[in-house]
Amino acid sequence: MNKVYTYTFPTPSRSKRKGYLKTVPLVLLTLGTVYILQSSLLTPYFSKEVSKNRFFSQDTDDQAVFLKEKLKRLSLKEQEDIDLIARTVYGEARGERSLQALQAIAHVILNRTRDKNNWPSSIKEVILQKEQFSCWNEKDPNFYKIQSVSFNNKDFLRCYKATLDAFFAKTDLIHGANHYHAENVFPRWARQKNMIKVAQIQKHIFYRS
Repeated sequence: MNKVYTYTFPTPSRSKRKGYLKTVPLVLLTLGTVYILQSSLLTPYFSKEVSKNRFFSQDTDDQAVFLKEKLKRLSLKEQEDIDLIARTVYGEARGERSLQALQAIAHVILNRTRDKNNWPSSIKEVILQKEQFSCWNEKDPNFYKIQSVSFNNKDFLRCYKATLDAFFAKTDLIHGANHYHAENVFPRWARQKNMIKVAQIQKHIFYRS
């Protein structure tokens, strides 16, 4: 049986009436699964209802229950930021087996938001900046996976836990790194003189510029 996933994305223009959102529906058929997308931007729109459904639905998995209880104590803005980071970590590095390796990817995003002279100041803008995190590129095979994944996925649960740990960490385990690449590639930007290699964790190499 095909599953139907419905997402609502923001558009630059909104009605003044509360809760109303103009959207353009897009239907994509892929691998026998129907994704119904209402989109004009790449990032999900988080209303209170969406947040409640996403985080606090009934779940019997102990780790999922623990994460949801922890998320309940946070503000809606923190929930949205953590969710975006976790989905990015999932799209970029879910193959990593250690939580530390997943935390490192989250730290890169957080480090960029702290450097307001060179990067956007919000987590959402950093993540969706053009040609930065490939999983958010519309043509990337991970683009729809990261939007439909839920706590039923064990790898996503691990990415969420790693993100929470990084979000509230008092120390930065990658020493301010704001770039990374997989160990099996050597991109052109990594050869620039201003790129300082600061760490390698599992399959990813981290740089500070």
